[in-house]
Amino acid sequence: MLKMAKVQVDLRSETTPFPHFWETVFGSERPFMVLRENILEHYRIGREELGFRYMRAHGVFQDEMGIYREFVKDGVEEVVYDWRAVDRVYDQLLEIGIKPFVELSFMPVQLASGTKTLFFWQGNITPPKDYKKWADLCEAFARHLVNRYGIDEVKTWYFEIWNEPNLDYFWAGSQAEYFKLYDYAVEAIKRVDPSLRVGGPATAAGAWIEPFLNHCIEDTNAVTGQRGAPVDFVSYHGYPTDAGLVVGGEKVTYLHSNYWHDMARDNHKIVVSKGLPLEIHVTEWNSSPDCRDPRHDDANNAAFICQMIKDVAGYVDTFSYWTLSDIFEERGWPEAEFHGGFGLLTVNGIKKPSFHAFRMLHMLGNERIPVTMDKVDGLDGLATVSEKGAQILLWNYVAPEHEGAVSRPVALEVDGLSGERVTVKRYLVDEYHSNAYTCWKDMGSPAEPTAQQLQKLRDCMELELVEVNRAAQVEGGKLLLKFNLLPGSVSLIEIEK
Repeated sequence: MLKMAKVQVDLRSETTPFPHFWETVFGSERPFMVLRENILEHYRIGREELGFRYMRAHGVFQDEMGIYREFVKDGVEEVVYDWRAVDRVYDQLLEIGIKPFVELSFMPVQLASGTKTLFFWQGNITPPKDYKKWADLCEAFARHLVNRYGIDEVKTWYFEIWNEPNLDYFWAGSQAEYFKLYDYAVEAIKRVDPSLRVGGPATAAGAWIEPFLNHCIEDTNAVTGQRGAPVDFVSYHGYPTDAGLVVGGEKVTYLHSNYWHDMARDNHKIVVSKGLPLEIHVTEWNSSPDCRDPRHDDANNAAFICQMIKDVAGYVDTFSYWTLSDIFEERGWPEAEFHGGFGLLTVNGIKKPSFHAFRMLHMLGNERIPVTMDKVDGLDGLATVSEKGAQILLWNYVAPEHEGAVSRPVALEVDGLSGERVTVKRYLVDEYHSNAYTCWKDMGSPAEPTAQQLQKLRDCMELELVEVNRAAQVEGGKLLLKFNLLPGSVSLIEIEK
């Protein structure tokens, strides 16, 4: 039998601010899906239950949005912009309290220099055939947004130039060509209003941060001929694999569990060393870059989420999980209700265990206090205090390099309490609690569940309270709670005043 792991939290400890940086942005399938599927309901759930405030997606310049058209009239080439589709998308987002985190991609076919595409929906990844026309498009787009929504609104948005240009899967040009693309875009957007926030390089595996900043500080601007280019934020992505990003059915080899901590620390150090007051946005992350990876559906992914958020705290300003919804077509429409998709919600809105990781994180306060514990593989936690009392989040994460996952008996000691009794609530996510994925497997893993099966999944998908308003004894200002954490489990303990 394993020795009980001791966890200690002293409510009298000095607090430090704990902004919910993981709630700022969420990732999504391309904007066109807002016009096609009931994805807005998923966004609404993310806004109301998880606190998400911005949506980032690929493909706002995709031809299906109908924005860019070139034609010849009376022997003269003309360009026409049509904003109707993007207006419908952004109008609906703003109506439910979601702001766009705009990723400027991919290249309109008539503006593209080549034919190379990616994904089921054929995003063109080649540089523009004419950088002046690319700049005109960026400027017209930003000007239209300001005219429609007002500068006071649009200056709260973000404009990120392209997606993962360090991978030839996403950018058929060189690093120098990406910097040129950036120069033309940022100068065009800033012509509309200097307060509009523009950045990049949105790279995979946290790459190019130093070269990108060096370019913005020292290199000759491709547009102005002067030194440097405006930049308001840096952005990058990360998945704990050796390839940084794998699209398709290729084997994924996981790196060490400190992957995110080390990358966030190192990139934060680079940004600070440049002496620029820049925000740092991680605009994609998940446990795997494969949208058919069953890891995304199980309880251990909830523990992974909690661990990574703790690991990057203090090093990033936002941490945008990829993605909120399984309504997602990069490799075609999902084949089954649970198919290893990126989302926190299945196509039919069934909440995965990962959803509840964000739900419990959302329930934490904004003032953090230390957690001390016996050093054992997988066990970790966060603690906060608020006007309501104390919130303690513990998890048993099974990292890829740790074999032989085990249940962890835990003794939680909370010190600094007043009175003789407190009210305790405990929420739990594991293989058997708050886990619609287990329910789905138990019913035979139906690819397309019937209406009756979907109702059964809804009945078991909510966050489960395993201890409800329990009156707990306090002795000498201390509370002792004992419980077990299965491999891949997460538990939130709320102690009410």
